[in-house]
Amino acid sequence: MKLTNKEKLGADWSFYSDAVKDLRGSRPGSVEYNWFIGLTEAQRKFEIQEVCDSINAQTEREEVEHQEDLVHLQTYGDFTEKQLVAWGCL
Repeated sequence: MKLTNKEKLGADWSFYSDAVKDLRGSRPGSVEYNWFIGLTEAQRKFEIQEVCDSINAQTEREEVEHQEDLVHLQTYGDFTEKQLVAWGCL
């Protein structure tokens, strides 16, 4: 089943809005919505990819920080990651 342009726009906005929420903690507002719907399909795809790339970079930084914290905390004793998570340290 082929989507109409309106359905494509709605799907793009929904995905973009979810991705922005993951990145920033809140969904974009009406000003950003108006900006987004004014973009061409190629521009929308580019913006979606930019947000996804930012999420991936943020996730990689968080994973590195988590590993650094784990190594640092383990210098204080022979603790497992599971123990440190259970105690709220990680």
